Amino acid sequence: DRVWLSSLLTKPVSAETRLSILAGRPPSGQSAGRIVCSCLGVGSGTIETAIKAGASSVEGVGAATGAGTNCGSCKPEIRALIEASRANNAQKKLTAAE
Repeated sequence: DRVWLSSLLTKPVSAETRLSILAGRPPSGQSAGRIVCSCLGVGSGTIETAIKAGASSVEGVGAATGAGTNCGSCKPEIRALIEASRANNAQKKLTAAE
């Protein structure tokens, strides 16, 4: 995850972080996810976080993260992430109602 790795260049790192660097992956919960928007380097985890925070459209995700605002080729994948989130939320509501 380039975003995570580049964020480490400006601060001292802990022993746990050093081990994560050697393992080639960020500690749990600190990954931006696989890259969805190549133009701006926005990962699926960042997009999912924006959706959970209320971005309910591709344009809303773009405003929150920048994803989909350059060439636009990632818009279908962003739309799919939004729809998957909606389906997941609907399933949770059905389960809770039972």
